[in-house]
Formats: sequence, structure tokens, C-alpha cells
Amino acid sequence: MKILCLPCIENRQLQYLAEETIRICQPITTIQPALFKVKSNLDSFKNEIRKGYGQNKGKNELEKKRNRLITGLMHDVKAELFFPHSNSQLMVIKKALGIVKKFGSSISRLPIWEATSAIEMILNELHNLDKKVLNETAIYRWIPLIEEANEMYKQIEIQNSEEDDDTLQLVQTYSVVTKLIDSLENLYIFLFAYAEITENKSLKHAYSRIEELVESLD
Repeated sequence: MKILCLPCIENRQLQYLAEETIRICQPITTIQPALFKVKSNLDSFKNEIRKGYGQNKGKNELEKKRNRLITGLMHDVKAELFFPHSNSQLMVIKKALGIVKKFGSSISRLPIWEATSAIEMILNELHNLDKKVLNETAIYRWIPLIEEANEMYKQIEIQNSEEDDDTLQLVQTYSVVTKLIDSLENLYIFLFAYAEITENKSLKHAYSRIEELVESLD
């Protein structure tokens, strides 16, 4: 046997290692204080990972909504070309189509802030068209919805920038990861020491299983 030192592993591997270690060591009464520390740090680790996931998920959902609205606008603008409008109305609709085609089809592939700026440009140019004509079609109904979604996304980005959420999230995640790793390695030292000075086969077997587990992650 040798004293275990954790290799560089991903967060999902660290969680798996901690959960398996707890399962293996649960019956061993002599190391319960050290095991309790691992459990506590694992709970903090999971909470931090979930929190980061929730923040990103909210932004991603809003971005998807914004892209769906732009797609809906494009479909309705194209569809209006087939409706028997007057020539003057068709001229406005064709201008609207030219505006949304500038960026509309590629917005989802643009970087976040470029997409936000592109949507603002589309909205500004649509507002310069004959509002009466747009109101008589299915086009105008999309504009306030897109404006609202775009503004909400901008506010999230501004708030994140002001609070430096990304940096804070990295610091917090690093902290809980470090604590979990430290508590695991401390547990392994206790388990190694007990396995070395006693003839307890269950201790030696548990340490051997953890040793194999750690090596499989390297």
C-alpha cells in the first residue's frame, strides 16, 4: 500500500470519487469524523456546481427564446409576401425582409454581444418603416416581444459584469473543490495509517478498493 495523492481530475470525476469513497468507508467506524468532513464538503461542492449550472441555464434559456422570436419574425415577414397586399404595403414588407435578412439567419451563430447589437439594429430599422403597414400585417406583433427579450438579456449581462459573477463563481468553485480534495486526502491518510497499524482486513480491503478507484481516474 501507498499513501494516496489525487491526480488532476475533472469535477464530475471528483464527485464520483467522493461518492464512492463514502460508500466504501461508510461501515468503518474508526474514520467517521474524517468521513463526515468529506460528506460535508461534498454537499457544498454539489451546491456550488448546481448554482453555477442554474445561472448559465437561465441565460441560455433566454438566448434560445430570443433566437426563436427572431426566427418567428423572419417566417412571418416572408409569409406576408404571399398575401395579396397593395403595392405600397408590399414595398414596406420587402424592406422589412431586407432588414431581417441582414443578420436574422446568422444571429444564433454570432458571439453574445454581437447578436445583441445585431438585434438592436434590426429593431431600430424596423421602427423606421411605416408602422401602420406593419400593424396591418403579422410582422409588428414580434417587435415588442423581441425588444423585451433583448433588453432582459442585456440586463443579465450588465448585472453579471457589474457583480463580476464569472470571476466570483470561479473563485467559489475553486474553494469548494480544494476543500473536498483536502478532506479526501486527509481521509485517505487516516485510512492508510489505521490499515498499516492494525490487522483489520476490512480496513485493508477498503483502502485497496479506494486505491484502485483513484488509479482508474489517473
